[in-house]
Amino acid sequence: MTTSITSINLSRSQAQEAAVTCLEILQRFMRELDRIYPSFNKGFAVVELGQLRLRVQRILRPLLFQSEVDIALHHVIDEIIHTKPAISSKLQTFWDAHIEMSAMSASSSQLYDPMKYANENREKILRVDQRHFEVSRRFAQNRDDEVSLYALFYVFMLKIDVIEYSFLKQFKELLQDFNLQSKYDAEEIFSAISKIQKGTTWNTDGRAVRDALGHNKFELEFSGGTWKIEFKNDERGYNFNKIFTKDEFTQFFNNTDMLHRSSLMLIFVIIASTIIKQHFVTEKP
Repeated sequence: MTTSITSINLSRSQAQEAAVTCLEILQRFMRELDRIYPSFNKGFAVVELGQLRLRVQRILRPLLFQSEVDIALHHVIDEIIHTKPAISSKLQTFWDAHIEMSAMSASSSQLYDPMKYANENREKILRVDQRHFEVSRRFAQNRDDEVSLYALFYVFMLKIDVIEYSFLKQFKELLQDFNLQSKYDAEEIFSAISKIQKGTTWNTDGRAVRDALGHNKFELEFSGGTWKIEFKNDERGYNFNKIFTKDEFTQFFNNTDMLHRSSLMLIFVIIASTIIKQHFVTEKP
């Protein structure tokens, strides 16, 4: 994992703060994953991240080789990509694309900045993420409550408009910058199931659901103590017809959220790895 993300201009204290921040974010995420999907490797990844942070802070022995950083982050990457099998192939392709772009950047003078739009929209993303957390927690208490369901629809629309927009726009621009747009399908990668055609272009399935919700192109039917939702949107080039049961829509919502979160965490892995290798490895290969 070598890249020319701009960090060489950071002072040592600035680099340490940036690296520690990334590692702490990753550690919190891995703890959350381990709480929901417990496994030995996730717990081990949490420990490895903590030890790596202490080595960057020089509380434990300093890092000698770049390979030590890769070894420390191996389980983190693997667990982020493979925890949810339904989206593992999407995350693996996303990771492969970023590794290829970072390698191309390292061998040239071309700037690789995978966090531009996420940084620019940071406050909006944090506000939407907090609303998502509160609504999801309320919905989980009673998935048959109609008011909570409409709140879930609203927060889903916000997530697509703010979070997916930032991540997808950045990813597509990077692919274009490195002339990889024909190799990696951004809309397919960011779709929890599969991309949806809209006229002569394509949208993520999350965007297709968001547009159907926003334009009232759906029917919600409660029956027998459960519900289903049917999307029927033929406006503006769409031919989007899809029925979700309660469990299917809940899974789709959760997988879309995990896709967004996990892709961001993979970017933090790249940034942390780069900063640590550029500032805190004693010997270069």
